[in-house]
Amino acid sequence: MNEILKETLDEIYEILGDDIERLSIKRVVIGLFFTGVKLSNGVCGISYTPLKSLPNAVCCPSIESGMDVAI
Repeated sequence: MNEILKETLDEIYEILGDDIERLSIKRVVIGLFFTGVKLSNGVCGISYTPLKSLPNAVCCPSIESGMDVAI
C-alpha cells in the first residue's frame, strides 16, 4: 500500500477509534473537478482541483471566453 494512504488510514483510525466500525458512506457526488462524500453520522467532506492548476481545462463559460477560439 502506498505510504501516504497507509498514514492517512492510520490517522483516521486514531481519530475515530471504534466509531469507524459503525460508519458507512451515505452519498458520493463526483463532478468534473470535485468529489463530495456524506457519511452516516452526517459528516460531509469535499475535495476539489483548483481550475488554475489545469491551464488547458475548459469547463466553464468564464474560462472559455478568455480563450482564442477559431471557428
